[in-house]
Amino acid sequence: LVLDRDSFDMLLGPLKEIIKASEQNGNRAAAKGSGVLPGGIQDGSKVKILRKDLSRIGLLGCGGFGTVELWEHKKTGDTYAMKGLSKGYIVK
Repeated sequence: LVLDRDSFDMLLGPLKEIIKASEQNGNRAAAKGSGVLPGGIQDGSKVKILRKDLSRIGLLGCGGFGTVELWEHKKTGDTYAMKGLSKGYIVK
């Protein structure tokens, strides 16, 4: 996956501003938001996203170890890439 500077700036904003906001608030998630999702379970500083709260959009890629699929959070609209590994590779 390649993202040029213009696309990065358009989607996330200038990197200098992200780093500055992160340093001011003392964490990496500060520039993006609080990180708390409705319907998610908060476990310390991490938020667990339940699979039932996601809807599958499509297949991004397929390889020897498994697949990568694009999923969307039903309540927030955030998108995630979920990697599914073949059971045979996990057991080994």
